[in-house]
Amino acid sequence: MAYSKELRERAIAQLLPPINASLSTVSKELNIPYQTLYAWRTQSSKQQVPVSQAGEAEDLIDAQTKFKVVLETATLSGVDLAAYCSSKGLYVEQIAQWRAQCEASFNPTTVSAAERANAKRIQLVEREIARKEKQIAEAAALMILRKKAEAIWGLGEEQ
Repeated sequence: MAYSKELRERAIAQLLPPINASLSTVSKELNIPYQTLYAWRTQSSKQQVPVSQAGEAEDLIDAQTKFKVVLETATLSGVDLAAYCSSKGLYVEQIAQWRAQCEASFNPTTVSAAERANAKRIQLVEREIARKEKQIAEAAALMILRKKAEAIWGLGEEQ
């Protein structure tokens, strides 16, 4: 019997992490023979999914969960890490990428460089504001002096 591609993908999605439904449950739910589902699952596990496609589900994972996974897997060897990833529905490449992101966020040279750039920008803006405030104060003082001079000596038009 021929099944549509959408039905096959839906069945495989239910069999694989994070859902991990049993073959018999999916078989009954979708009315597909157990052996067919088993063959589909085996074929899909042999195909390697690129990390970029796996990363689509990564958007649903928040930063705290990613950090927790990095901490949990920090001491695991390659085999243990692969077992952990398969149980959680993750990829080793994802965890390596998350670890690199965590390390980069804690790197003091990166943070201090960004802080220095921000501090320099702030300093330039503060200098510009101080310069403009001085110009405004000078202009206000000249206006006040002109009004006082006009009040004392007249409008300044002599005929």
